[in-house]
Amino acid sequence: MINSALVTGGNSFIGIHLVSELIRRDVSTSVYVRCIKTIPDEWIGKVKVIEGDIIDNNSLLNLGDKFDVVFHLAAYVHKTPKSDDEKKYVFAVNVE
Repeated sequence: MINSALVTGGNSFIGIHLVSELIRRDVSTSVYVRCIKTIPDEWIGKVKVIEGDIIDNNSLLNLGDKFDVVFHLAAYVHKTPKSDDEKKYVFAVNVE
């Protein structure tokens, strides 16, 4: 049984549905997102929101091992990255 979960990319299409289901099942849920403003209002008071960037290793390491399960849904999706920096960011998020 899952008592606690961390969801990266919790405000993505799939993430929103997963987090809503975890809430419904009374799982203690933390959501790791880049922008706290994008969290649905119905999650307020029901999930712990952690703001950060998925490529920031220090931020991720500070989360520790306090979760029963981690659902890694964070991704950076664009049809074609426009700059070298954007290409590096896409690679860092989706591959590394």
